[in-house]
Amino acid sequence: MEIPNLKTWKTALLLSIIVPVSLLTSFKLTGLIAEPQTIAETTTLEPIEWSFARPSAYSVFDKFLQAYYTCENAFGNFDLIVFDYVQNFSDELPAEVRMMTKINLTVNPEAFIESVSITFYDNQTLSKILFIELDFEFKNLSCTNLNYRYGSGMKAYLRAVGVNHPTNVFFSDIVIWKLFSPHDYAHLMKVTFEITYYNGTVFKKLVQPFQLCLRPDLQYVEVHAFTHNVRDNIIVDVIELSGVRVFIDDVEYFSPVSVVLPAKKHTITVEPTTYVNSTKYVLAGLLGPNGPVAKGNTLTVEAVSYSRIFATYQIE
Repeated sequence: MEIPNLKTWKTALLLSIIVPVSLLTSFKLTGLIAEPQTIAETTTLEPIEWSFARPSAYSVFDKFLQAYYTCENAFGNFDLIVFDYVQNFSDELPAEVRMMTKINLTVNPEAFIESVSITFYDNQTLSKILFIELDFEFKNLSCTNLNYRYGSGMKAYLRAVGVNHPTNVFFSDIVIWKLFSPHDYAHLMKVTFEITYYNGTVFKKLVQPFQLCLRPDLQYVEVHAFTHNVRDNIIVDVIELSGVRVFIDDVEYFSPVSVVLPAKKHTITVEPTTYVNSTKYVLAGLLGPNGPVAKGNTLTVEAVSYSRIFATYQIE
């Protein structure tokens, strides 16, 4: 049997040590492998909360929940945007709430961003969170963890580390909140953004909580006021009027109105005349969920998940 050359063995052994150590050092320098950090300070910002009705049909929300942060060495924003609700008409398919998460943070030149993470929690078992990975957008970040769980509690967790000690990072993605629960179930979703950054002296953590409360005992009421221009008996322009007074159960609002109310009957009154930019407009028609109102400027909406009211005005 041939005995291996001792020099060859030493060379192979040396390479087996040098190559992994070199790769490990490279990954640490680029931030792809994060070393454990001692957090000197954790700042938890004020929670951003929104309670909304669970609709019985497809509904558009376009609700922007935004948090801004600034301090002596960091500034940025955290966004949770709730686009819409999709009600599937089969017990086999879940309803869906479609959302977007977005982070944009910048630190001073002597600092760097170590990592970002987003965690989703739901108090109900019959739901799950799905990141649309094709829509991932990372800037100066590399995703290192993407985990899903079932049951109540944590539903999903995403973590990304900064690449080459960045002073600015950006992340966005589309997220689907799938609801397998019956329509009369309420859900409480907590979304937590966390940023770990080095401020030039110590590591700090920044925490921004969001909370979404999906409730079957609420309803939406929207009121819009419009006018239009007519040319040759054809409507050529439709213009929404802002600032028209609207009363919902004797509480004053100004158009356009979009409010979440208890699920019950509500009385809505729009003012019969209004002035916008010194122009006088008079009410020409009022359209509610059950069709046009034959007379007057008041109507009643039932306890349904979504009610839209349209008031049409014309120049006097």
